[in-house]
Amino acid sequence: ASMQGLDKVIFLLVGHKNDLQQARQVSTQEGETLASVLGMPFLETSAKTNSNVTLAFETLACGIQQALQNGEIKVDGAWRGVRIIQQTQPPLNQLRKKPTGQCQC
Repeated sequence: ASMQGLDKVIFLLVGHKNDLQQARQVSTQEGETLASVLGMPFLETSAKTNSNVTLAFETLACGIQQALQNGEIKVDGAWRGVRIIQQTQPPLNQLRKKPTGQCQC
């Protein structure tokens, strides 16, 4: 497969299940050290407690946006790794109307 247009890949090392401290297999320091060696940020997350879950996605999104702005990643119609989608409709939660007591059928 051709990698044309792909100049940089954005990575984030994520330690998950941070809520299970008693069952920890990798220390925070080990995670930070590995991420530093690999040249990427590191976060510990927990979906159960919702700790750093949003931050993980925001960190990746900001890294991609910065790489796009710096020209390290190029938006190319032939490459489907990064696509810009123009939103023409409001999100689904805005499309749903509150019941008015009358049938909307």
